[in-house]
Amino acid sequence: MEYPVKHRCGHEQRHSVYRTFAAEADREVEKLAKRVCTPCWRAKKLAVEDQVVIADEIASDLVTLAALIGSVKQVEWAKMIRATRIASLRRAGRHDVARLATVSEAKWWIDNRRRHDTDLLAFCPPPSLP
Repeated sequence: MEYPVKHRCGHEQRHSVYRTFAAEADREVEKLAKRVCTPCWRAKKLAVEDQVVIADEIASDLVTLAALIGSVKQVEWAKMIRATRIASLRRAGRHDVARLATVSEAKWWIDNRRRHDTDLLAFCPPPSLP
C-alpha cells in the first residue's frame, strides 16, 4: 500500500509499505519520515562525490598516488578516504604526505579513516621496497 510521507527535509514522497499489521506500517512510515527524501539523498551523495573528485585532483596534482589494492568496494571507499585526507593535510600546510601516497592497501585506509591527521602520519607504514 502506498503512503504519503513528509520527510525531515520538508518534501513529501509516496512510499510503498507492505506490512501485515497497520501498526507496523505506521512505524515504517514514521521511520521513513526521519530520513531525507530520495532526491535530496541523491543530491547530497552527488555533492560528496564532487568534493571527493576535487580533493582527488588537488591530491594527485601534488603527489603521485599509489594504485590501491583490495576488493572493488574497498578500493572505491579507500580512494575517497585517501583523497580527502591527503587534500586536508595539504590544506593544513603539511608537506610530508608523500609517504601516505605510497600506501597501496585499501584496508589500511579504511581501518585508519578515523585517526587524527598527526596519528595517521605516525601510523603510516614505511614504503615497501620493490
